[in-house]
Amino acid sequence: MKFIKMFAKIFFVSFSVFFVSLFTVDEDYYFKKVDNSDYLIDIIYPEISNRLLLKYIFNYLNLKENEFLDFVQKNERIISSKYEFRSDYEIIDNAELLGVHLTLYSYLGGAHYMREDQTYYFSKSQNKMVSLVDYLKDDNSLEKLAKVSYEYVMKYSRENNLNFDNSWVREGLSSNLVNYEYFNFIADGLELKFPPYQVSCWADGEIRIVIPYICLDEIIKDEYLYCLRNNIYKYYNIVVLVAVKEVC
Repeated sequence: MKFIKMFAKIFFVSFSVFFVSLFTVDEDYYFKKVDNSDYLIDIIYPEISNRLLLKYIFNYLNLKENEFLDFVQKNERIISSKYEFRSDYEIIDNAELLGVHLTLYSYLGGAHYMREDQTYYFSKSQNKMVSLVDYLKDDNSLEKLAKVSYEYVMKYSRENNLNFDNSWVREGLSSNLVNYEYFNFIADGLELKFPPYQVSCWADGEIRIVIPYICLDEIIKDEYLYCLRNNIYKYYNIVVLVAVKEVC
């Protein structure tokens, strides 16, 4: 009897420790790390509650990790360093979207790391996985977005003295949905993110622009043309709208 009570007590304590370790974290993520003489794997997983998003994220990271390991196995060791596979993330969370932007960095030899980006979005209002196409007004919206995005990217170039190549920018912003995979609705407008090499060289880094909602009247569906602030939609003041529209 004493043995049973002792076993039950040990089981309860062990389960409690397991439960706390499983559901209590100091940060908003957990991670996987493998470091040996041949390679380094350092994966940071976002801690979010949406099971559908988690499924997409885990499947993607597992796929990319396996691709990396397959490459390592088929190639010789790097003498001066080692192969590396790292991941990071950014959480998008507002009144409409819950999303995760994954950024993968892999070193497979050469001058610098290679970067891959992948974003998954869940619409709170539609209760499903979405992409930018779900918010576009009509079939002509993407072409209109490409024209407005070009103006704001070139504006970014001028303001930061980067001297972007016009043809490179136009190609990277052509009216193809794959060029607009990384977006967010924020208080000031539609935020678009362009990874290195999409509109400029690696040294210029990631490019982010924000297109005011008033410039998107003919692009984004009316129900999403609100200002996202304090996690609720608010209309812009009509005076501000008129002033902003002059630069669109």
